[in-house]
Amino acid sequence: MDDKPKVIAIRVEQSGVKDQFDFTYTPTTVHLSAGRRVSFGIEKGIVESLLLVFDESPFQSGERDVEVTAGHPKAETIGGAKGVFHYKALGHAKVDGKSKLVYDIWCPSIIVD
Repeated sequence: MDDKPKVIAIRVEQSGVKDQFDFTYTPTTVHLSAGRRVSFGIEKGIVESLLLVFDESPFQSGERDVEVTAGHPKAETIGGAKGVFHYKALGHAKVDGKSKLVYDIWCPSIIVD
């Protein structure tokens, strides 16, 4: 088994539409096996932290909320439950000196095979 975590990099940018934001996930949907580690990180952009909220936890820890801070990736170990796990991302962006709520309710999935 690969000991290095599978890294999911998240980038948030302001879109061309006022008060709208584009989220990019690299890679998008991932297939992982039980015991594999996954790490969430924020790429340089307009957010300093994000809260990732899972409907059901795919992790050994049972955590459903994963807080990720720019420059400090957050790693979790995939648990034994198989299935498709969906999450949402919430955070704040600084735009023109103001704090704006940013959110993505359609994040890619983690599929545990």
